Amino acid sequence: MTWADAYPRRRTSDIYDVTVIIVATACVGRERELDELARRCAATATRGTDFIAVVGEPGIGKSVLLHRLVERHREMRGEQHGGAAWWANAAAWEADVPAALLRQLLQEEVPAEPVGAAAHFADRMTGPGPDAATAEAPALVVVDDAEHADPVSLHALATAARRHRDLPLLVVIGMTARHPLLGDIVSDELRLEGLDAAAVAELAALRGRILHPAMAEVLTRHTRGNPRDVLALLDELPASVWSRTDSALPAPSHVVAEVDLQLKRCGPEGRALVEAFAILGEGESLGEAARLAGLEDPLGAIDEAAEAGLLARWSEFEPRLRNPLTRAAVVGLMGVRAAGEAHHRAAKIVADPVRRLGHRVAATPPRTPPSPTTSTDWPASGARRAPGRRRRAFSAMPAGSPPTRCCVTTGSPGPSTPSSRLATASARARWSPPSRVCARHRCATRSWPTWRSSAAERPRRRSGCAARGTL
Repeated sequence: MTWADAYPRRRTSDIYDVTVIIVATACVGRERELDELARRCAATATRGTDFIAVVGEPGIGKSVLLHRLVERHREMRGEQHGGAAWWANAAAWEADVPAALLRQLLQEEVPAEPVGAAAHFADRMTGPGPDAATAEAPALVVVDDAEHADPVSLHALATAARRHRDLPLLVVIGMTARHPLLGDIVSDELRLEGLDAAAVAELAALRGRILHPAMAEVLTRHTRGNPRDVLALLDELPASVWSRTDSALPAPSHVVAEVDLQLKRCGPEGRALVEAFAILGEGESLGEAARLAGLEDPLGAIDEAAEAGLLARWSEFEPRLRNPLTRAAVVGLMGVRAAGEAHHRAAKIVADPVRRLGHRVAATPPRTPPSPTTSTDWPASGARRAPGRRRRAFSAMPAGSPPTRCCVTTGSPGPSTPSSRLATASARARWSPPSRVCARHRCATRSWPTWRSSAAERPRRRSGCAARGTL
């Protein structure tokens, strides 16, 4: 067999025409933080060495912010307004290697002893050469993922900062939580919060998705503005999801995998309590969650779920799921049948009638969307099932009750969704208006109560089949 036989050339018809969008990592919505760090770096020319910790949850954008800070400082250096910029990214597998972070930072051999490493670092910052820190050109040192840094490197940075206080140097360290070894030398902490809706919409546009402002708000609340989770959902979900503001957003795949591992570390009681909180949603009490989970004493289950990282305890008896993505991941891992049965049980437990109705709607599977040739209004379907009864109801209606809705003039409300089913159920619960039957289209038309419309609106409401003269 020849190479051509093993790998035949593709035909032109087999080549698909696709568009691949490659987007560079952009620092979106962090202009205020960048300006603050640049100002603090320039202030070291008169104030001396400064340590700042950039703290935020995983995926919040610490690395992107620090990369952009280094690029901006180097651009200023090219314009003769800034000094050298040093960059290092600590790795977990090098946490036990002495001076591994300083070797990466300086790109040369460094003594493995803290005092010697500190002296070597200070000589590099103050010694002769183009990279020396001066009052006209302060230096910048950036360490990302500092929680994985080796102790020798951290001790060397702390020692150099104490012994060379007048050095025009800004050290910025990014971490998920403040490191205990750096608690004494960090002068300030810059905590990164989630992006707002405008920044999320800009991030989506860079990803090739144009979001409606309402959908941008939904995505921001669902992810709490975490850029990594926003980008994951934009990549994983189809375009049809982003065109509807009532779409129920799931959790990204990496969150589902993490929550699955956390649930496996819980016992049966802890898992049942977490699932109960996920079904009930925000604002529910521990008592209702315990009843839904079937637990008489939920304290042990709280400890299990908190140790696994699923529950956050702001007070002793008010545990909550950590974020909306955890709730979506737990409900998704439960499965459709188990989640529906849990919603059905929750409807019998909650006291608020609105929330009870919401659980009933969530427990009901969506109906198949009707075909375009049939009526999609709920009175119309009743008229088709029993036209004689509708006609008798029409004949018993008092005079002066014109019809206001017809299947021809209203159009289709679209596929059945939880929000549309909830709105229909709420409308039925509030009032059931009398109906009339259209003779031509065989559809039911509701009579609008006169107290719900003003005198100016009544002529407009006498539209539909009444204007056609077919009643």
